[in-house]
Amino acid sequence: REVVAEHPPQGVFTHFHSADAADGSRVAQELRFEQAVAALGLPSDVLRHIDASLSLHVRAPAARGLARPGIALYGSPSVGVLGLQPVAHVYARVIELRDVPTGETVSYGATWTASRPSRIATVAIGHADGYRRAFSNVGRMLVSGSPAPVAGTVAMDMTMLDVTDVPCALGDVVTVLGRAWVPSPDAATPETPTITIDALAAQGGISSYELLVGWRLRLPRVYRGAQ
Repeated sequence: REVVAEHPPQGVFTHFHSADAADGSRVAQELRFEQAVAALGLPSDVLRHIDASLSLHVRAPAARGLARPGIALYGSPSVGVLGLQPVAHVYARVIELRDVPTGETVSYGATWTASRPSRIATVAIGHADGYRRAFSNVGRMLVSGSPAPVAGTVAMDMTMLDVTDVPCALGDVVTVLGRAWVPSPDAATPETPTITIDALAAQGGISSYELLVGWRLRLPRVYRGAQ
């Protein structure tokens, strides 16, 4: 208490370990936090905050007037706070198209075999960009607004898609995450097909947080203001 009195902090906080669990742990942790704050003898004007994205979803608004929104800022649908919309989008281009006969395999390990005459698009994104190998044979991207499955193992710099059933041309922009590609962001509507953060993460059996922080620095970033 003496050290705190001599050097009072501007704020104190804790972080829920199970923010969205209905197991009573949130209430218990909050009580311990308040007991710790009281034991330190902090002035009443010291900022206190405890809520992050998931706890805001459970009990918005924040109990103490301050919050630490994290994944909610990206518009993750699992965090239904204030009706936020997805803002993270990842796009890549089709750099090659090939017709593959029945029985031919695609990519490393020959893990995908054509069950019919197929058209395969090579997309310029891979696990070195953050599109995980976990998406091999289970992921989907949007081509011309329609889902196209990943065919074979995701490579370092490229991923192959089965575009047999969707329109696709060399140079097309493919949607890896977010709203289906439109020439102008203003052309997007609420009905525009979207791959959400949670949906993409589920395809690879990873968490949405792991997905978002996994995009590599070599993936170019474009930042846009509010429309």
